[in-house]
Amino acid sequence: MLVTVPPELEGIAAKIQRADEHIAYLNREITAILTANPGKNFVRTYLDPDASTYVVKVAGDIAIDPRLSVVAGEAVHQLRSVLDHLVVALASKNSQRPLNNHQFPICTKREKFEDAVKGGNVKGVPDSALKLIEKEQPYNEAIPHDHYLSVLHYLDVIDKHRLLLVVAAAGTMGDEIRVVSPLEFDISIILPKPDVFRKLVRMAGDKEQEVGRFGLDPFYPAFEAEIDARVLITFDKIGTIEFPEVVPVLTHLRGNVVSLITDFFPEFR
Repeated sequence: MLVTVPPELEGIAAKIQRADEHIAYLNREITAILTANPGKNFVRTYLDPDASTYVVKVAGDIAIDPRLSVVAGEAVHQLRSVLDHLVVALASKNSQRPLNNHQFPICTKREKFEDAVKGGNVKGVPDSALKLIEKEQPYNEAIPHDHYLSVLHYLDVIDKHRLLLVVAAAGTMGDEIRVVSPLEFDISIILPKPDVFRKLVRMAGDKEQEVGRFGLDPFYPAFEAEIDARVLITFDKIGTIEFPEVVPVLTHLRGNVVSLITDFFPEFR
């Protein structure tokens, strides 16, 4: 929650507090789900003699209560509407009456932002504040669709038309491979590069899906190990990111929105 806010932004502080309550609820519910469904329950390991490697696969599924999608959507909406409230507060402070088309523009292309300004989305907002809004636009970033405002806008639009897709995905092999078979000699575990080692897949019932593999030096067919694995509760793909975790995504969005709002405090002195 914003600790101290200008009087004009008290409604914004209340909305952020409500988003915090949604995120806390999701964190509790997801923690309970993951505690009841540890990653090791879904992991299967196979020997691939042709490649002299061990293949790690996952199979299984976790039922996701639709309420998680609803609550996640509510948190997103509170954070997105905070920005629109900010524009109205800025315009009102500058003696502009609120308009139905007042909103905080979120644009991945400069020309779209210019159209939003011409269309009256920020009518009456002081030039100093408008510069801050323009500076924060996603089109200023190398990958606009991965910018937090783009992610926030995307999730909010999706939530208006259907439930946000909250799915179970497996982040496998974690950080440890624990040897459980007796070895008569030293052996080295050869891990591939991280993007292979930590591959994420969407859980799909009994369908086995490869999530990683590792080798041994020297190769030892009788090798047995416990593979550290994780089950994650995630959104579907957002921007270029596959299966981002629900609570970290919302926490990241919340933190950036609060930081953005704070940048505008001087406008209300």
